[in-house]
Amino acid sequence: MRLRILSALVILVILCALFSGCTSPAPSPVKEVPSPVTKQVITIPALVPLTGDTKSYGETGAVGLKLAETEINRYYDSIGAPYYVEVNISNTNGDPKTTRRLAEEIHANGGNIIIGYFSSAELAELKPFTDKNRMLVIATGSTSPDLAIANDSIYRLISDDTSQAKAMGSYLVHENINAVIPLWRDDIWGRGLKNSASGAFSRNGGIMAPGVSYAPGTTSFNTTLSDLDRQAGAVIAQYGVENSGIYAITFNEVPAIMDAAVGMPNLSRIRWFGCDGNLLLPGLTGESAAARFAAERQFSGTMWGVFRPGSDATRVSAAIREKTGREPDAEPLALYDGVWVIASVKALVPGAGPEELKRGFVRQAGTYDGTSNPLMLNDAGDRAVASYDIWGAKSDGGKTGWVMIGQYTSQPDKGVEFNWIRSNRTG
Repeated sequence: MRLRILSALVILVILCALFSGCTSPAPSPVKEVPSPVTKQVITIPALVPLTGDTKSYGETGAVGLKLAETEINRYYDSIGAPYYVEVNISNTNGDPKTTRRLAEEIHANGGNIIIGYFSSAELAELKPFTDKNRMLVIATGSTSPDLAIANDSIYRLISDDTSQAKAMGSYLVHENINAVIPLWRDDIWGRGLKNSASGAFSRNGGIMAPGVSYAPGTTSFNTTLSDLDRQAGAVIAQYGVENSGIYAITFNEVPAIMDAAVGMPNLSRIRWFGCDGNLLLPGLTGESAAARFAAERQFSGTMWGVFRPGSDATRVSAAIREKTGREPDAEPLALYDGVWVIASVKALVPGAGPEELKRGFVRQAGTYDGTSNPLMLNDAGDRAVASYDIWGAKSDGGKTGWVMIGQYTSQPDKGVEFNWIRSNRTG
């Protein structure tokens, strides 16, 4: 569990106490009041989108980060450790240029590490700067295979989209879908997932139509969806409505997309599938037109999850749910774990330089088993164990909520598991 990662620190504190006791002079008959312990502050800069297209994930991520801060400091107090953790959160708005500017400010102020929720577009913007300045970036959110690069500055606590593509390909086959039309956000993440999913689906015997892309920042989707509806009609004519689907690779734009799709002749009768960028969004819950459309079209898909979740995952998820009022995905749990790992490295190796900090992080992550379970990293610095929860939008009494349908897990050299489950409705 996560406390084991600080065992070396506990031993260090105990040895210091024992050594002090062995070398001090005979006890004085006068009782002395101990001086208060001066604590060394471990500052951890964090960047998350509290506004913008990915704000719902940034909000839950921020809660996970601050929860880790609280619980680490409580643990330090319990063992008398001379440390105090401060997680300083800044809002990126999900904008790559803003994210880079904030990273430059952190570096200018002497910081050499950042943790946070980043889109792949943000990390692509960050990477040249953090590589050059030997900063360590601990990330969730980004899953683009194009950023799975060994020995760079970026370490992602989730799996890249080659794994999600395999999970999605298996899920589509399970749902008897023979052909899908993709709708994707035209950035490094959207293109990467679309291309990976196309390959995985075709290896399972499926067909992915050309589909339609849209530029980040798009707010009106009528023209885009007219083209998508036309392609859907052709696919339905060839494969049938029951064996055809839309694959939406989007962020928070999906409620506006579904609003525009209501009443379109083909899009309103075909099944819709989603991904880690748009599942569990609060905008698809409740009684809105978009929420009703999602439920009617059986909107479902894959989202990175926790491999065999335990009590810690349940506890932290419940705390995030209580703070935000909605179901979190697994990424804030990974951020929570990331703070524990960073804090332990900085406490055990004060003043560590960039390369020493990187080696310490990778070594500690390799032995860490916490809220998001094994944190082992692969050669590219990404999560080695790929686990995906399958969530669907379901209607109950006229209100739409999210239901977990199943879980797909792939472990290094151990094949895959694909389990269907039943879960309570959320949202």
